[in-house]
Amino acid sequence: MCWSDLDLDRRVVRIQRALITGRGGQTCEPPKTSNSRRSIGLSQRAVDALERHQEHQSAEGFPVEGDSLVFTNTVGSPINPSHLLCRSFKPLLAKAGLLMTTFHAATRHTFCCLALQQGINARTISLAMGHSSVAFTQSKYASLVPTYGDTAVRSDGALG
Repeated sequence: MCWSDLDLDRRVVRIQRALITGRGGQTCEPPKTSNSRRSIGLSQRAVDALERHQEHQSAEGFPVEGDSLVFTNTVGSPINPSHLLCRSFKPLLAKAGLLMTTFHAATRHTFCCLALQQGINARTISLAMGHSSVAFTQSKYASLVPTYGDTAVRSDGALG
């Protein structure tokens, strides 16, 4: 993600490129599918964190505008995915006493399950995830959220 992909005033990030790691190094390429190109709303907490990060990056002398990367290593280059996993992600899981998992599962899958559990509309989640359809989101994730779709009528007549 580049700084030009963010509109912090409007609280939105535009997903329009992906950083791909290959044999020739890392390159920015268009996302795989048209559904992958999307805009995602940001919470105020996320905007605040990004603004603090931007201030920190600027103070360190890194560019914080245009097509400069938002997240870099300590010398301003793209983060090496294997370094992120081995030096940061896996040690943090271990320190927190959590089971080892993939970065993908810990981020995308967790976001989707938590959003469903909090009652966020499945269509909104599907759009944020870049899924092909709401049906795909529901079929893949609903079974992982025990209370999702539980709208049975209680004995007092309330939903729930």
